[in-house]
Amino acid sequence: MAEGVCKEIQVQCECNYQPDSDYQQGNCPFVSLIDGAGNVKDGKGGVAILNLDGSMKNVNWITGLNAPKGLAIYKNTLYIADLTAVVSVDIPSGKIINKLEIAGAVFLNDITVDNKGVLYVSDTRTNKIH
Repeated sequence: MAEGVCKEIQVQCECNYQPDSDYQQGNCPFVSLIDGAGNVKDGKGGVAILNLDGSMKNVNWITGLNAPKGLAIYKNTLYIADLTAVVSVDIPSGKIINKLEIAGAVFLNDITVDNKGVLYVSDTRTNKIH
């Protein structure tokens, strides 16, 4: 396989949830679930883990989020863009370790991390990258 090219793995989940983004680490696909209004702090959202066949492994892996969207991983931490905050989750334990409110954020949408661990999160309502 050429450098920079990854093998496509297709996972299809038929579920009664409102998925937004997915991120796969190894054999573990994570999926953010809005499960409420996409712009309201309602605590109905979360992150699920799927099996590679698309079946639900753990729909309640992380719960109590507001409107989780983008996902990124650095080392053993999953970062979640959750409306106005970035939520950090320790992957091995499945525990939320930090919730950082982003000043002035309105609608955090996607998140990425560089090779030094610096996070970048987009806000589609304010047209900013934090």
